[in-house]
Amino acid sequence: MQPDRSESPVLRSDPRVSDEDASGSMEVTIPALDSSDVRRKSSSTRPCTLVITHTGQCVNLVADSASGPPVETEEEMSVTKNAFFGKLRETFEDLNLRGLLWLNSQGQGKNIDAEKDVLSRFHNSYLYGDVPLSIKLRTAIRSGTWSHVTIWVEFFAAVISVTAYVRQTYTEETLGWSQFFRRVFSLYFAADYVLRIFSAPVRLYYIFSTAGIIDLISSLPIFYIWSVADNYSAVPQMLRVIRARRILPYLLTLGLVGGTIAQQIFLLIMYTLGTVFIAAGIFQWVEYKNTPANVKREANCDEAGCFTFYQAFYFLIVTITTVGYGDFSPKSNWGRFVAITVILAAVLILPLQINNILQLASRRFELKTLLTVYKDNVEFIEGVPTKETDLVRAGAKLASAFFLLADHYAKDFDAEDAAQMTRSLSVHRHCGPMARVIVELLKPENCKSALWDEFESGIEVLCPEAIRFKLLARSCHIQGFSTFIINLFRSGLFIRSPKEEHWMVQYYRGLQHEVFPVILPPCLHRQELMFEEVVEVMYLKYRVILFGLDVQIGDGSRTVVLYPRGRILDPCDVGLVIASDLAAAEQVSKFGLPVHQACPYLDFSQDLKIAMDDMVLQQVKNRWKEFRRNEEKWKSTNNTFGSLREGLKKNLAAWSSRKTTVTSLEDAIEAATRWPPLKLDKPDPPVLARRAQIIQAHLQSNTMNVVRLPSPHILVCIEGMWPVNLFYFVSNLRINNVLNLPVVILHPNEPTAAQWGCVGLFSDVYFVQGTALYELDLIRAGVLQAERVVILTETLQEESIQSDDSASMSQSINIADLNNVRIAANVERLISPARGRVIVELQQENQIQFLRPKFNIDARLFHTGMYHRDHTGRFQFAPPYIEGKGFSPGALTFLIYATFFNSTVISIVEQLSSGCPMDQLDEGSAEIRHFEQIAVPRHYQGQTFSDLFLGLLEHERILALGLYRPLGTQGSVVCYVSTNPEPSLSLVEGDLVYVLK
Repeated sequence: MQPDRSESPVLRSDPRVSDEDASGSMEVTIPALDSSDVRRKSSSTRPCTLVITHTGQCVNLVADSASGPPVETEEEMSVTKNAFFGKLRETFEDLNLRGLLWLNSQGQGKNIDAEKDVLSRFHNSYLYGDVPLSIKLRTAIRSGTWSHVTIWVEFFAAVISVTAYVRQTYTEETLGWSQFFRRVFSLYFAADYVLRIFSAPVRLYYIFSTAGIIDLISSLPIFYIWSVADNYSAVPQMLRVIRARRILPYLLTLGLVGGTIAQQIFLLIMYTLGTVFIAAGIFQWVEYKNTPANVKREANCDEAGCFTFYQAFYFLIVTITTVGYGDFSPKSNWGRFVAITVILAAVLILPLQINNILQLASRRFELKTLLTVYKDNVEFIEGVPTKETDLVRAGAKLASAFFLLADHYAKDFDAEDAAQMTRSLSVHRHCGPMARVIVELLKPENCKSALWDEFESGIEVLCPEAIRFKLLARSCHIQGFSTFIINLFRSGLFIRSPKEEHWMVQYYRGLQHEVFPVILPPCLHRQELMFEEVVEVMYLKYRVILFGLDVQIGDGSRTVVLYPRGRILDPCDVGLVIASDLAAAEQVSKFGLPVHQACPYLDFSQDLKIAMDDMVLQQVKNRWKEFRRNEEKWKSTNNTFGSLREGLKKNLAAWSSRKTTVTSLEDAIEAATRWPPLKLDKPDPPVLARRAQIIQAHLQSNTMNVVRLPSPHILVCIEGMWPVNLFYFVSNLRINNVLNLPVVILHPNEPTAAQWGCVGLFSDVYFVQGTALYELDLIRAGVLQAERVVILTETLQEESIQSDDSASMSQSINIADLNNVRIAANVERLISPARGRVIVELQQENQIQFLRPKFNIDARLFHTGMYHRDHTGRFQFAPPYIEGKGFSPGALTFLIYATFFNSTVISIVEQLSSGCPMDQLDEGSAEIRHFEQIAVPRHYQGQTFSDLFLGLLEHERILALGLYRPLGTQGSVVCYVSTNPEPSLSLVEGDLVYVLK
C-alpha cells in the first residue's frame, strides 16, 4: 500500500513538538504492512504519520486511532500482577522509613498560605508564612547573643556539677554553696530540656536521640533537690556525672572540635577522657555500694569504699591503655562488670575513631577543607549512586534532594552525560517519584533527550555549560552582564565596617541584593491591579523591585514571565523580587495585612500601618488611571499604526506556522540532514559526519590569513582544546534585537568538520589559525579592529592531564589560567583604550585578581566566619570581576544549589539572557521582553535613581533593575555594577541602566 501523494500533508498540533520546532516541519505518512505470521489475525504494524522537524526530531502521530490500544499478553499480565503484589509487601524497613518521613513532615512548623505547586517550586524558608513560637525560640537559642550566653552558662553549670560530684566522693559533708549550686543548676538543666523539646523541629526524634537522652539524664536530679535523699542517695550523684557530656558544645564554640586531623585527634582524646570520667564515677559508686564489709576489712579499705574517684579514674585509664600495673583491682562483681564494659567499649570504639582519622589524612585537600569548614554538617560516604547498597548506606530515601554532579574534566562529554542519566535513573528507581533528583549534564542537547519524557516529576535536569556561553555572549553586548547575573543569585561576603563615601560600598550594597520569591498579598488581587502598578507600590513602600511572576498557564503547569506588562494579578501568581535580604522580601507579603494577622497586641500601630498602605495604593492607582487615559487618547489617533501592527503579528504568526510539503520519507530525511540546516539548531553528529565534505569546503572558504572586514567584529581567542559547546556562544551572539557582528575565531589548530559544522552554519563566522600568545597572530586576527575580544578558557579533559593526582590537575588548570592572563595582557598592550573591550574567562575564580587592574582587599575586612567558609568568595570584590571583565565557569555553581531553594533560577537566567516570549500569557502575542542596557536620558542626569525608576516605568514602560557606573564615579578605579541602587543615588553622565523592555 503506497502513501497518498496527491494531497499536501497537514501539520497537526502535538504537545511533544515545540512551537519553534513545529515551524517548517515536514509530515510524512508511513503505510501499514500486513503480518506474515498466520497465527496473528491483526496486522503487525499500523499506519502512522511522522512529523520530522528540521532539527531531526521525529514524532509519531498515530493515524489509525480506531485500532485501539494494544492488548497485554499473558506474560505481561503475569509480570504486572507480580509487580502489584510486590508493592503490597511492606517490610519493616519501609514502615520505618515512612514513619521517619511522617515525623519529618510533622516538624515543618512554618504555615505558608500557598498551593502545593508553589511549595514544590520554592523552598518554604524563602516564602512568607506564620512562624510558630517554637521556631522563633529555636532560632534565638541557636543564633545571636542568646546562643553564646546559654553555651557559657551550660559549660559552667556542667563543670560545677561535676566538681561537686567529685568532691562528694571524698566526703559526705555538704556545704551550703554546694547545695545552692546543685539546686540552681538542676533547675537550669530541667528548664533547658523543656525548651529544647518545645523548640525541636521533630520532637519525638529529639527525645529518643543521643543528645536528647543525655539532656534528659542531666535534668532528672530536679526530682531530688528538695528531698533528704539529695545529700546521701547515689542516684542523683550518678545522674549529675553525666553532665560532663554537656561540656562538648563549649568546645565546638571555641573551634577546638572540627574536621582537621588535629581537631579529630583532640576530639578522640576528649571523648575518651569524658567516657572514662563518667565510667569512673559509676565504677566508684558501684564499688562503694556493692563491696562486702568483710572484703573491705581484708583490704584495709575505708567505710566509704576501696576506691576514691581519682583512684577509679586512674584504674580505668591504666586498664584501657593495657598497662595493667595491678596496684588496684575491683572488689565486687558489679565493679568487675563495669570494668569489662569499659574495656569492650574501648576495644570497639577507639579503633573506629582512629580509622576515621587515618581516612581523613588520606583524603584530598579539597575534601579535608570541606569537612573542616562545615564540621558535622557534611559527611563523606564512599560509594556510587548506581549501587543499591550504597544508596541505602547514604540514606537516599530520607534525603530532601539528591544532587548528581558531573565530571567537568571528563574525556567524553556524551559518555559522562550517559553515565549521569544512568545514575539519575538508579536514584529515581530507588527513592521513588516523590524524591527530588537534580542532575547536572555537560551538553545542553542531552537535556532534551527522549529518556526524560517518561518522568513527569522528580528529576530536574540542568546544564551550566549552556548558561556559561549565554552569559559570555550577552556580555559582548551588555557591559557587566555576567557580574550582574551572578550577583543576583550568589551571596557575597559581608564587610564589617564599610565606609559610606567609598565607591566600593555602592557595589557592595548591590551585591547583597538577591532574587526572592514572594507570595503576593490578597489586597493586590482584590484591587485588580496591573503588574506595573504593583511594581511602583512595592518600590515606593519597601525599595524592592518586582521584575517577574511565576504564573499558572492553561495546562495547569507553572512558568516564569519577566515584566508581564499590563497583566492583572491573579491569586495564584508568585512574585519575583530583587531585595536586599529575606526580611525585606517578606515585607511585600505583609502589605495591607489585617491587624489580627500582623500583631494583635499593637492595634494602634497596625491600624496606622494599614492606613498608610492604603494611601500609597490609592495614590499609585490614581496616577496610573491618568496615564492609561492619556494612552487611550493617543491610541485613538493612531489606529492606522495599530492596524499595521496587528497585520504584522498575523504575518509573523503565518510565517512561523509555515510547513514544508514533501513527497517521500527520503526527501524529508534529506531536508532534515542538510547543512547548514533550515533552522539554526546544533546539528547532530550523524549530520556532521554525513556532510563532512561540504563543511570542510565551507571552512576553507571562511579561513582568513589576515582579517580585513568592512565592520568591527568579535574576536574569540581559544588557546587550548576546541570548546565542545562553542555553538551556544555563537548562537547567542545572533539574537534579533542587536546588531549581529562578524565573529573571528583564533585557534592554534584547524577545526575538524564536526567542530566547524557547529559554528560555521552561522553567517559571518571566520577562522584564523594561530596562537593568541603571539602578538602578530593577534594582529592577523584583527585585534585592532575588534569591538570585543573574548578569551575563552581551555576545556581540560582527562587525556590532557598527565596523571590522576590533584597536584597534576591543579598544575594544568594553573597553566591554562596563566595563558589567558598573558593573552589579556597582550591584547591590552595592542589596543587602546582596552577598557570594556576585553572579556577573559578563567578556570579558577581566585585567579581573576591577577587581571588588570589589580586592587587587593584586606581579608580582615570581611566577616571572619563567612570568609573562613568561602575563601574564593573574595573574587567578587576583584576589580576585573566588578567591571565584568573577568569571568569563571566555577562561579556558576549557584545554578545548582540555588535551584534547590528556587526551581525557577534556570528559567530566570535564560530569559534574562535570551529574552522572554510573552506568548506564554497571550497566545497570539509576538512580543518578547529583552534585558538590555541603555544610557541614562539626559534630562535624568543629576536626578536620583528613584526619579529614573519611576519615570521610565510610568512614561516609557521600561523597568530599571540597576546601573553600570562609569570610571571615576566617587573615585572608582573601574566601571562597576550597582544592583537596585539606593533611591537617593545621584545619576551622572556616563551611567548605563539595566532595563527590561
